[in-house]
Amino acid sequence: MKTVQVMLPVLIMIVMGAIFHKTEFISEKGMDDIKKYITKIALPVTIFHAMAIATMNRDTAMIILVMFLMLSIAMVIGFLLRPFMKEPYKNYLPFMITVFEGGMFSYPLYQNLCGDTYFVNIVIVDIAGCIFGFGIFYGILAMVDQKLKFSVKTMAKTAFTSPTFLAVVFGLFMNLTGLMKILLNSPVGNLYLPVKEIITAPLTAMILLVVGYSIKLDKSLFVVCIKTVVMRCIVMAVLGFAAIMVLKNSIQDIYMLTAFLIMFITTPTFSAPGFVKNKDAASYFAMTTSIYVFVTIIGYAVISMVLFS
Repeated sequence: MKTVQVMLPVLIMIVMGAIFHKTEFISEKGMDDIKKYITKIALPVTIFHAMAIATMNRDTAMIILVMFLMLSIAMVIGFLLRPFMKEPYKNYLPFMITVFEGGMFSYPLYQNLCGDTYFVNIVIVDIAGCIFGFGIFYGILAMVDQKLKFSVKTMAKTAFTSPTFLAVVFGLFMNLTGLMKILLNSPVGNLYLPVKEIITAPLTAMILLVVGYSIKLDKSLFVVCIKTVVMRCIVMAVLGFAAIMVLKNSIQDIYMLTAFLIMFITTPTFSAPGFVKNKDAASYFAMTTSIYVFVTIIGYAVISMVLFS
């Protein structure tokens, strides 16, 4: 019954999103505006707050370091696997093998299963993903897509124009300097918290609606995308197991373990199509992530059944 209670809201919102797309109950423009609110306001506020109040210690540092290393290894493996993929998709394969769709998928899934109390766990697991994604991933993707030479400037510009990346940076700053504690203990804190709550309250439902709306299936890309999904599943299974083994002393409870498990079953980033000009690449990214949504949902059901029944 617990698994049904956890899965039903997720499935309903995803199915509603798909129906809204099919029936045009919400237009593409309307959904783009919802995504803009999520990615530029609600999600950065959520991440900032979680980072600002998180307990920063040796375990946190180890998690960030190991996750960053795993993401780097995944990208290298992606480049090594290119000979198994045909043109033009082989050039884009590495970007479907690494990084996770944290804020737009794993966060609401985790929050739905573990609640607000432990939400900071999934954010800590994803810190490396934010740094790697906006500091390295998107910069390299833009250079591959536009056939540019390696440029630190391009990568830095990508990072510091991302609200999500800036939310991580400022959240860490407020945490490490102790300013967040001062803020929360001041009269201003009594105003900050209810404002934060009203901004982020609909986040989980809106994100899952967007996920369902964004599912796109193209028969012509089915074989190449399934091959990519299988490759990613194998890579993430191996790296996820390795990360949990290395960090076993830092994973103190079932809630932190769940954060790792959900992250490693989560889809590649939904944002990749927006960072490429090549239409074949954009279609490949969209189709692969759409198929992987179903993989994530199945994995999520298993996690819920095994750990929380």
